[in-house]
Amino acid sequence: KPPRITLRQFFTSRRMMLTLLGTGGAWFVFDVGSYGNGISQPEIVKQIAPNASLAGVTAINLMLAVLFSLTGVIVCILVMDRIPRKLQQSIGFVVAGVALLAIGFVPGLTTSVLPFALVFGTSSFFLSFGPNAGTMVFAAESFPVSVRTTGHGLSAGLGKVGAYLGALEGPVLLAHLGLKHTELIAGVFYLAGILFTMLIPEPASRRF
Repeated sequence: KPPRITLRQFFTSRRMMLTLLGTGGAWFVFDVGSYGNGISQPEIVKQIAPNASLAGVTAINLMLAVLFSLTGVIVCILVMDRIPRKLQQSIGFVVAGVALLAIGFVPGLTTSVLPFALVFGTSSFFLSFGPNAGTMVFAAESFPVSVRTTGHGLSAGLGKVGAYLGALEGPVLLAHLGLKHTELIAGVFYLAGILFTMLIPEPASRRF
């Protein structure tokens, strides 16, 4: 039977605090980027396809959700217990971050619907494949049973702070900095998620 950890031991343990920094930090940066882009996605599509009708904008958003995000969730479910948690989350952050950096740096991606949809959709797919589920699962698996609720709650709280900042600042950045710079910032946040993920020990109860 694992030893019980008190709250005082939890908050004074370097290992627990590093784990919390990893789980909460990864959840924070994920939510900053995902909520910022999620709230702004209709306006993003309007910028890419300024002449599209409301029905056209809705169709593009639906395509991004079904073809990429939903598919990413399905693949995530299929592989989650087959590969290490850290690898799955890191792949998600890497590909999503690089895809958004490409939107900022590659000429033409913000002026043509199909190339933009493919790159932006790739980011959405790998976010659903990795950190969308991984941040919640890590927070549930990474702490001892006696302090698991505390660790998960604090991690989720940091994620909610990120969600608030992303939802608040995403439309503001898009309006003032434009699409390229907004996606560059989101991409940097996603890449930062890799650093936080590296702080989390692979859940000991899993054997890969």
